[in-house]
Amino acid sequence: MDDNITIFYVREKDLAQIAKVHYAELSDDFYSILGYNFIKNIFYPQLFSNNSLIGLCSRNNSEITGYVFSIEDKDYLIDIFKSNFLVFIYQMIKNSYKLNFLKICFRNYFFF
Repeated sequence: MDDNITIFYVREKDLAQIAKVHYAELSDDFYSILGYNFIKNIFYPQLFSNNSLIGLCSRNNSEITGYVFSIEDKDYLIDIFKSNFLVFIYQMIKNSYKLNFLKICFRNYFFF
């Protein structure tokens, strides 16, 4: 297969593919533990709606192979957390029996 890698600005229609890459490649990430649907339907759409966001993605033909976001808004994660508080609580209860989940929560709480 020919490598035809190009760099583009992230578009809203790219978010589902970006969520797949995130979920697959960052499986120990706090947001991945909250689930693919959370990443795809809540995290990235809210992130993308922030006016200070700049996102770039690399594509090999039509497949997204990588991405990077830069955001000026320092409170974007707090905003996502506040607006989805009940979802976070539900997912934390649902996943609390997983040792890996507890380790990641602890790490994010003390080093975030």
